[in-house]
Amino acid sequence: MKKILVILFRIFLVLFLLEFGMRLSGYARIQMQHFSNDMKYGQDTDLNVLAIGDSMTIEGEDPWPEQLEVILSNATNRSAHVFVVGHAGLDTSEAISLLEENLPKYNPDIVIVMLGMADEVNEKLVHDNSAKYFSANEFLKNFRLYELIEHYFNSNIEKKDKPEPIFIPVVKNFLGDSESIFNLGVSYLNKGELDIAKNNFNKLISNNNDSAYALQAIGIEYFKHSMYEESLEYLLKYIEIVPHDKRAYLVMANDYFSLNRPKDAIAILDKFDNAYDAIDPKHERLLIELAKTVDSTNQKEKSQVALFLFSIALEKFPDRASVYREFGWHYLRQNQTEYAEKLFANGYKKNKAMMARVYSDIGAKYIELNMSTEGQKWLKLSMNIREEYLGIKTAINFRKMHEMTKGRQIIIMQYPTLKIDTLKSIFEGIKEVLIVSNEDNFQGYNYDDVFLDREFGYFGHATKKGNNLIAQNLANAILEKKHQIGKNNATMD
Repeated sequence: MKKILVILFRIFLVLFLLEFGMRLSGYARIQMQHFSNDMKYGQDTDLNVLAIGDSMTIEGEDPWPEQLEVILSNATNRSAHVFVVGHAGLDTSEAISLLEENLPKYNPDIVIVMLGMADEVNEKLVHDNSAKYFSANEFLKNFRLYELIEHYFNSNIEKKDKPEPIFIPVVKNFLGDSESIFNLGVSYLNKGELDIAKNNFNKLISNNNDSAYALQAIGIEYFKHSMYEESLEYLLKYIEIVPHDKRAYLVMANDYFSLNRPKDAIAILDKFDNAYDAIDPKHERLLIELAKTVDSTNQKEKSQVALFLFSIALEKFPDRASVYREFGWHYLRQNQTEYAEKLFANGYKKNKAMMARVYSDIGAKYIELNMSTEGQKWLKLSMNIREEYLGIKTAINFRKMHEMTKGRQIIIMQYPTLKIDTLKSIFEGIKEVLIVSNEDNFQGYNYDDVFLDREFGYFGHATKKGNNLIAQNLANAILEKKHQIGKNNATMD
């Protein structure tokens, strides 16, 4: 017994450390960023540069700010420090706060900004030829708080025998003998000794002080074993005690669909709405995850279940990129292209910016399946939108950054492979802003030589070579104005 306890303790310790490490990693990265900046802070330098960005600035192999510092120092025979602030998913509103905090601290001669991908995809767009996109109403809209867009989208396309309830974690542990009774019931269930398993489960409910948790755990266990009638038996009793558990409603909806009882599934989803809408208005992710999980089984009968859930999600959340992306991907996987195109056309009418992100994600999915031609088609559709339209939030915040950095040189840098026409339209007639393109310098290279992934569809986090292309390109733009680089003449004009 003692040996078993030691083994269990070690397993628990490893899991705890892994969980703690994952939670700490984001914090640690930011602290390392501060540490690196602080090591340079206060040193006598000829040139201070402040780089603000998202994961394209702080991640990848040998990030470009570090390479830029070396290139500038070697090229000018002067001491140059590049301070870096930001994090993955940084949007332009957050960047303004970082700029306010760090401008007086580091007193940079040059501020470099590469941002925009993390700005909300459900915002209004303006055509890049329009000069009047700063109305009071539009300005005020940019102070609403939104959830950051998901930075990375995984598509689960593996074949599975049954859906895995990945969004239904066990929320606590049984106490005392209850755990052994539950595990024994599961063991009998695995062996096909169903009556004995049920007797153990019922014993667990009668003996357990927290019968609600027992009902939930048993219902989910039956769901895992595709025993939908039994799953419903326990979960229906569970929601009588805990009526606001959104996960239970979704599992029961899946149970009903699997039993070919769509009316009952609809009814339980209605209860789900009544019970949970007021508490959690952002639960579309659960519907999408359930639909994706069911869809990934590649079972014909489950396809109809996924279709219904996607339809519910679209009806309730018609402005969410994730709904259009996964619903459209469902149609495309079923070779129902005409339905996907109709869905996307409706989304395009509602929000072009949203569909730019949807198209790029669809393109990345195809490329991951080694269907490059089809992937490039969707990436091109996305690119066409981004080349023609500009997000109001991005435009307004870039203008704010320009106002905040007057007396210094600000460089607005475009992401790799993208055109700079929309960025130019923001600062038309403003000579103080230097706009740097990363389109031509990436041409002629194999994708995998310069990018590590397809985080943003057309491009991803850069390899050492890719970051070197960015750093060298920036250095060339800065050095073209080298006659006026320095603390006392920061505009470089």
